[in-house]
Amino acid sequence: MAHIDSLLTADEMIGFRTRQHPLIRFFANWHGILLIVVAFACLALDYRLGSDSGAYFILWIMAAMLGLIGSTVMAWSLLRWRAEDYVVTNRRIIKLAGIFTRTATDVSLDKINDVRFHQPRLGRFFDFGDLIILTGAGEEGDRFTSLWRAAAFKRAMLEAKEDFFNLRPSGPGGRDGDDAGLAAASTALANSPDRTDPGFEQRIGALYDLRAQNLISPAQHEAALKNLLSGNPAEPTNPA
Repeated sequence: MAHIDSLLTADEMIGFRTRQHPLIRFFANWHGILLIVVAFACLALDYRLGSDSGAYFILWIMAAMLGLIGSTVMAWSLLRWRAEDYVVTNRRIIKLAGIFTRTATDVSLDKINDVRFHQPRLGRFFDFGDLIILTGAGEEGDRFTSLWRAAAFKRAMLEAKEDFFNLRPSGPGGRDGDDAGLAAASTALANSPDRTDPGFEQRIGALYDLRAQNLISPAQHEAALKNLLSGNPAEPTNPA
């Protein structure tokens, strides 16, 4: 089982996952590439001088050492890249990093106010970009740099947020049955003896606004709606 699967709750599902763009990670390790290039240059010079040269063994040892160090650096970078995960679920955004010691940071969808997206010219060609998640009063949260398929990641994040707040139906009947509840409430409102009371319709709208902002749970929403339609407009208790 992947490490990300062990972090998910019972009803949490992955909607999108990606990593940093491999091309960016590859060139970020220019020192490893440089060591390998120098190692090949030593081998080429060693071949030209021939085995009779006094520097033959020195160049061969240098090439072997530089090649080993450069390959180790590149292999370590590849392992770190493979260990990274950027995940959008139906509840939060998760970033995983680390090989031996795993570090996970996450942001709940209801804490996300906005997302800044920057894609350089090269990123438009190779499909990568930077994302900055804004939380609270416009404060910068997590920053995802050189993210592979960044535009698709942002789109999946915003769609998941809409689903989280029940602003977009996710299948027949909508999430948590709110579409069916809205239809029943509309029917009851039309047949209610208090339908001429302008405040009655306002309370119905206010109740759905509370649920849309995730300030009350589906159970609290349903109970408050029943109380309102039965003529007992008790206010729902907001969760702490």
